[in-house]
Amino acid sequence: MAYRPRRRDSGRAGPFEKVGAWLGVWTARRDVVVPPPPWRKIALGALGALAVAGGVVALIAPAIERGKHERAAAERRRDAAFEAAKRKRLAEEGRPHGGRGERPAERPSPAAELRARRALVGDLERAITRDARARVRAGKLDGPVLATACEINPPSQRRVERDLNARGSDYDCLAVTSRDPGGRFSVGYTFDATVDYQRFRFRWNKACLAPGEGAARPAC
Repeated sequence: MAYRPRRRDSGRAGPFEKVGAWLGVWTARRDVVVPPPPWRKIALGALGALAVAGGVVALIAPAIERGKHERAAAERRRDAAFEAAKRKRLAEEGRPHGGRGERPAERPSPAAELRARRALVGDLERAITRDARARVRAGKLDGPVLATACEINPPSQRRVERDLNARGSDYDCLAVTSRDPGGRFSVGYTFDATVDYQRFRFRWNKACLAPGEGAARPAC
C-alpha cells in the first residue's frame, strides 16, 4: 500500500471558524490564526444591504399603501351596503298596517260600548296574527304563530279602556310562537299598535325587537 504523507494544517481559520471566533462562540486552536474582523468591508456590506432594502421598501411601500386603502374602501362599501340592506329590511318589516272593527250602528249603552272596544282589540289581535302568519309563509319570521295577545301600553293605563271619553290608546302586542307548559310565559314577536276608540280603527307595525319572553326582549 502506497504511503501518503499527512497534510499539514495550514494554520489558517476557515470562514465559519472566523465568524465563530469574531462572535465569541468558538475558541481558535493555538496553531490557528484568526485575522481581525474586516470592519470596513462589513460596514460597506451593511450599507449596501441597507441601500438595497431601502430601495425595495421604496418600490413596494406605495403598493402596500394602495392595497390598504383599497381594502379599507372595499370594507366601507360592504358595511354601507349591509347597513342599507338592513335599513331597507327593517323599514319593510316595520311598515304600518291598518284595519277597522265593526262599529255599532247607534250610540250604544256604556256597557255595550266597552264590549265593542274589547271586540275591537280582538279584531286587532286577529289582524296581527294573520299578518305574522303571512310573514312566516314568506320566510320572514319563524313560526308557528299560535295567536296574538295585546295589552294597553303602558299597563298602568288600563283604566283608559274603561274611560268612554278616551279617544284611543297604544297597545303592545305579542304574536305568540310558543308557551311554557304552565302557560305563564309566552315567546314571540312584538308588534306596536294604536287603537282609535272613536273611529273604530287600528294600526300596527312590527317592532324592531327579537323574539323574547314577556317584556324582556332585547332590541335588534
